[in-house]
Amino acid sequence: MLNVVNGNIVSEEIKINEFRLSDAYHHELENIRQIKSKISKLSTSISEVDLRIDLNQQTIEELTESSNEIDSDYVQNFYDDAAIYLPNLQKKFDDVLNFHSKMVENKVNFIEKYLSKLKQDRNELQKDLDKALFEESSLLQALSNSGTLNDLEVMRLELNRLLEQKGGLEASLQKINETTEQLQKISTNLEEINGKIERYIADFNEKVTVFNTFFSKYSKKLYEEEYIFSYEKKDSDEYYKFKIANISGNVGGGKKKGQVAAFDLAYISFINEVGLLFPQFVLHDSIEDIHANQIETLFSLANEINGQYVVAVLKDKIKFLGNDYINQNTILCLDQHNKFFRI
Repeated sequence: MLNVVNGNIVSEEIKINEFRLSDAYHHELENIRQIKSKISKLSTSISEVDLRIDLNQQTIEELTESSNEIDSDYVQNFYDDAAIYLPNLQKKFDDVLNFHSKMVENKVNFIEKYLSKLKQDRNELQKDLDKALFEESSLLQALSNSGTLNDLEVMRLELNRLLEQKGGLEASLQKINETTEQLQKISTNLEEINGKIERYIADFNEKVTVFNTFFSKYSKKLYEEEYIFSYEKKDSDEYYKFKIANISGNVGGGKKKGQVAAFDLAYISFINEVGLLFPQFVLHDSIEDIHANQIETLFSLANEINGQYVVAVLKDKIKFLGNDYINQNTILCLDQHNKFFRI
């Protein structure tokens, strides 16, 4: 399309250049040509400024939308989780959120100031264009009144229309090129992010496999059933869904607690296996619902791992283990006469 317009412009310019005028009109014609060139440059400049205005307005809208789309509750939970492992975080969540909001606000204010300057520039260019168009019209009117430039005016109007069309096409082409470049950058960034996600998921899957090695082993020893930790994410889901395979809704309370214990012991074995510097102990409040056979197996598993399994239990519940075993594995013994904090 642009090539066709350029061809038509060349054709009209040839017609105008070959147009025969008397010597008295050559000076006026030269003035018209200069004004025509000025009009073309001003039209192109206005199109470029309009493009910048449009892009900056779009940037303001995107910044405002991205700020409004922040799920503060989700980020708060994430920040609270991070604070557990990084207790020395110096900034509170509200400080971080306020800092982000202020940063977005500053960006918007900066762009709005720049946008205001662009609009002022655009108004000045439009004034110059209107002035040039008026000068051109006045010159043509003066020549037209002489009765010699009717044909030239028609050609001039056509050329002016073509030049304006060219300016619009060039501005659109520039916008397309800039948008294409932005899309290429976004595509490259997306590929990098997808690559990182794939690497993280691959690493996570390897760790899940290591964890399930212990989890299935311990649950097998407890109940002759192998349980595994797994996850899934459907295209329609926003988040990943994690689950313990083969646990049904009719599992008894004792069996559930046994599986929780197997899960926690498997996690201790996992962090030892992969070398994570995490706490190597678990605290359980009760095992009264667990069958005696599973309690003995559970304690045996706890003694095999490099970690601590701490549980509060009535002595009568585990007396079948024998006094020697109980005494060897008891950390604290409480009764009516020996209470917490000697109360």
